[in-house]
Amino acid sequence: MSDVTFPAQNPGPMSPELRRVLDTAGSGLIPPDRALPLIDEASRHLAWIRSRMSPADERSMFLWMCRLAPMVVNPPATEDAIRASANALIEICGSIPGIAWSRHSREAWVQQGRDASGNLPGKFWPCPAELYELLSNRAAEIRQIAIVLDRIVNAEAEDAYDKALRDWGTQAAHGPRPRREQFLGRGCAS
Repeated sequence: MSDVTFPAQNPGPMSPELRRVLDTAGSGLIPPDRALPLIDEASRHLAWIRSRMSPADERSMFLWMCRLAPMVVNPPATEDAIRASANALIEICGSIPGIAWSRHSREAWVQQGRDASGNLPGKFWPCPAELYELLSNRAAEIRQIAIVLDRIVNAEAEDAYDKALRDWGTQAAHGPRPRREQFLGRGCAS
């Protein structure tokens, strides 16, 4: 991964075809014939996601909270209250990847439906546990997208590995068993 150059900007919206593959891929392998036309696009999105999976810096988290404040009915009222609330939220949520601290997660907070008590929690300033749940769920969704993108990028190599493994099995297991690592990183997968 150290020899990969990450794009500075979001690669933009995914094409309808890539979105369709992501929506239907589940946990199965993606056939190379479906993946090949999408490898370049999937590689760009995967690199962008991977470059943002480390925890967000405090400034980014604070800016996220500042943008949430006008969207709720009870934001912290004073500078000291803002600082105290931000410090508590950062302490609990500081390990969450930077990619989860997005406009989409703010919208998800505000637009969440009624809870079991019939309240609308999204209209209030979040407590650390609530925000942690929302952001960690968002990060998990993004990790799943990255897994599927990785399978698209490596579809050709996975197909070659599967073939080598089948061939090895039919040859009464002569020689060492093929290892997946021998195939990943070859050709389009790098």
